[in-house]
Amino acid sequence: MSTLIDIEKLDKYYGSFQALSDINLQVEEGEVVVILGPSGSGKSTLIRCINLLENYQQGDIRVAGERVENGPRLAAIRSEVGMVFQSFNLYPHLTVLDNVSLAPIRVRGLSRRDAHARARELLVKVGMGDHAHKYPSQLSGGQQQRVAIARTMAMEPRAILFDEPTSALDPEMVGEVLDVMQNLARSGVTMVVVTHEMGFARRVADRVIFMESGRIVEQNIPEPFFTAPQEPRTQAFLQAILHH
Repeated sequence: MSTLIDIEKLDKYYGSFQALSDINLQVEEGEVVVILGPSGSGKSTLIRCINLLENYQQGDIRVAGERVENGPRLAAIRSEVGMVFQSFNLYPHLTVLDNVSLAPIRVRGLSRRDAHARARELLVKVGMGDHAHKYPSQLSGGQQQRVAIARTMAMEPRAILFDEPTSALDPEMVGEVLDVMQNLARSGVTMVVVTHEMGFARRVADRVIFMESGRIVEQNIPEPFFTAPQEPRTQAFLQAILHH
């Protein structure tokens, strides 16, 4: 296994507020890392720094050995690291099929035919094969999020970052999106997932990270992380979440 995402001594400020403090994190090729923590702990900020949706002040982020920084290579690096957000950000005036095939045509230079063929395959993979010609407004939130995942996969990124992908969904739709993510994880896609879904973290993660106040407090493989957390702050967090 080789390191795909390498973060060293990362600091991030908003004015005088330090949002991230001395973050060190390596994500291996094919690994699924789940990041947990209370609101405001810096989880989303961290993954948004990985593809420079947020600028950072100190430290180093590398993807496949290449430094992530503003410059002519940024678009190319970003195309290696897909992102799935809370809100689905689908183009309302395009069909599901066109939403998924747009970037491969524009950015990767695929022919329309090839892009559509690939998009159809991916839509089947996320359980949306029958909805290719619908528009986003005709879909439920869970369906839109599954299309958004297919759209990210269409660029064949080396890693996919998920920023609380189920938090905007009605509870009955959360499972269908998590199932798609679980299948992705099984197929060997490198994933970094910020979520509140403890069951998903327990079932799917190779490693679970707990953040608080902009720092990584604890990390471990799921079983010991959930059954025997070492740090008092992790214990308190899990106690509050799992027993409310």
